[in-house]
Amino acid sequence: MKPILVCMALAIVVMAPQVTIPVREAPIGIPVREGPVAAPVIQPTGPGQVDWSYQAIQARGMSVIDTALPLAQAKAMAIRGAKLDAQRNLLETIKGVRIVSETRVEDLMTKSDYVHSRVDGVVKGAVMVGEPRETRGGWIEVVMEIPLYGKAGIAPPLVDEIMKSKPPREPRGTIPAKDRETVEALSSVVFDLSGTNIEPQMFPALLDSSGNILLDMIQYYQAGSEAFEKLRYVKSIEDVLRDPELRSNPLVIKVIEATKQGWVVAQKDVKKVSWLEKGIDILLKLGKAIMMFL
Repeated sequence: MKPILVCMALAIVVMAPQVTIPVREAPIGIPVREGPVAAPVIQPTGPGQVDWSYQAIQARGMSVIDTALPLAQAKAMAIRGAKLDAQRNLLETIKGVRIVSETRVEDLMTKSDYVHSRVDGVVKGAVMVGEPRETRGGWIEVVMEIPLYGKAGIAPPLVDEIMKSKPPREPRGTIPAKDRETVEALSSVVFDLSGTNIEPQMFPALLDSSGNILLDMIQYYQAGSEAFEKLRYVKSIEDVLRDPELRSNPLVIKVIEATKQGWVVAQKDVKKVSWLEKGIDILLKLGKAIMMFL
């Protein structure tokens, strides 16, 4: 597996139906967003794909142009049909997305009508990527996408369901001024996952070698918050190193393996994660970057 880096840069990606999103072709033929990441991580899933660099789930839909109708009317109907087909494919693609180490979206949709209906509603709000394309044989093809995070994404209902089985996070008191200054001075946090073959997931949890949870990212997600809306996996470290603000003062933490409960941190870095857990609210509020290098 090629090295992959996960970057949680904390900013909003605006996706509106009125905006044409710049795209280019991925190896499986579905356009992917253009941007600062030179080689985005694209994971084929079901009939679509997950773009882990730009936090988007994408799927293609097709519909035939009815030649018995006036051309303009036929194309308009074909576009509507292609959008419905894309939405069906999006729903199947979403089911394969990994939320945490041992849970995919399909697992929650199967056991919870609430999650199923909410995810279905998110799919109906999908936006079109690029413009409809007429293909050989008289078909209209569209690509549609939905975000992983944010108000219009799949995260809110998934987090609601998972958090039902977790104890509420204890409120944090004021951390010492010296620790606060250290957190504020960080340019980024880098989790080095090289050699672990970890599959991308939405909310990783960090553990010590005994399986104790040091940092559970899902505990810090808040619907409507901007903190998770730019979580990025990238294939090249250069995609981060070219940004001087990210590389100037990182906190680097080594992860040695993945288990059913989460990612195990090297013993030498356990104290770093424990310290980070005390100040992560500050880190997220300031919009710092959290990066995971595979």
